[in-house]
Amino acid sequence: MEPKNRGLKIAGIVCTLLVAASCISVYISYNVLTVTEYKLKNKKVQSPMRMLLVSDLHNHQFGDNNEELIKKMLDLQPDAVFMDGDMLNVDTADCSWLFQLIRSLSSEVPVYFAYGNHEQHPELREQLTEAGAVVVEENYVDTTINGNAVRIGGFYDYAFSMTHPSTRQDTMDSEKYDFLDDFCSSDALKIMLSHRPDSFVFSDASSIWSIDYVLCGHNHGGQVILPFIGGLYGGDQGFFPEYTSGIHQFISMQMIITRGLSSNPEYLPRFNNPPEIVCLDFISSKTQE
Repeated sequence: MEPKNRGLKIAGIVCTLLVAASCISVYISYNVLTVTEYKLKNKKVQSPMRMLLVSDLHNHQFGDNNEELIKKMLDLQPDAVFMDGDMLNVDTADCSWLFQLIRSLSSEVPVYFAYGNHEQHPELREQLTEAGAVVVEENYVDTTINGNAVRIGGFYDYAFSMTHPSTRQDTMDSEKYDFLDDFCSSDALKIMLSHRPDSFVFSDASSIWSIDYVLCGHNHGGQVILPFIGGLYGGDQGFFPEYTSGIHQFISMQMIITRGLSSNPEYLPRFNNPPEIVCLDFISSKTQE
């Protein structure tokens, strides 16, 4: 074989392998569920409790009627489940699959549902409640989980002034400011479901609101995860965003971001980015390793 033909053959083989590897990566990024576990120590926690965080399902199904997803979550034996927005798409006409998912989970464990940018159906809150979810969107509930006092809220909007460098009642929408101020007033463990990390990472929001844990999704892990670089794009943060997954410590809060379970049809599919269930194990800061 001539060197030129040999080189073309090798190039063809390499291209074929790259395409095959890319297809496998995209398949894994939509269909192979993973669990990421975090151990969270806090002095407000008296006895261990486990919460699951999921978001950004975007109508995707893991098995018939999401049986694979349900089994994976319930096998972790959580004390509560947090659905943190964009579980459906804004143009979804039939949400019955989502209500069935909530019914299946809420029959075993409390489910708290916060809105994302795709939950735009005016009748959705009532339907989610009927299915068994506790809807938190600019409201909160006080509850006790395994003997621990917990305040769980939801806030989709921006938690800072859009017109002034200092966030105060007179520079921010007063109702939203009052809600956040009231939410922070409790001595209980405070957990805020905020679909967009951007709601709290910009301006002075992460320093003025005293919230133990802000739980987020939205950015799909950066959609495309590049080796040694990270996520490619994320919402308001643009290209190569800093806040797409993992734990981030701020002055007055700790933020936990999930890569989410899927994505809305976009120009780029998820790549090198397996769907994620985040498992949060809360333990007392007095607990020994």
